[in-house]
Amino acid sequence: MYRNHDALLEMLSEMRPNWPRVTAVLIERGFTGPDGRPLRPETVRKLWLRVRRRHGKAPAGTKPKPATSVPVVTAEQAAAEPVNADEVLARFRAKVNERSGRKP
Repeated sequence: MYRNHDALLEMLSEMRPNWPRVTAVLIERGFTGPDGRPLRPETVRKLWLRVRRRHGKAPAGTKPKPATSVPVVTAEQAAAEPVNADEVLARFRAKVNERSGRKP
């Protein structure tokens, strides 16, 4: 989450996060808790809050580079196109897989 902070922040700031859904996506991707147990929505939410705090306290020059492949959406485009959460999530998954080297 820390490495992808900027992209996640942009995505999660568009709408209030549905933590059970975010958790389900992470579980589908093979993520587990540190002890190997399944993730819980509350745990994922708290992790995101810790990442946000840590990212804000990072010394200058150590912040991760902003995502360069994230398209910039103007207010006119956003108003013209309705936001479909499933499509946004699918695009985000594809980018994460592409950057991590996972095969679809």
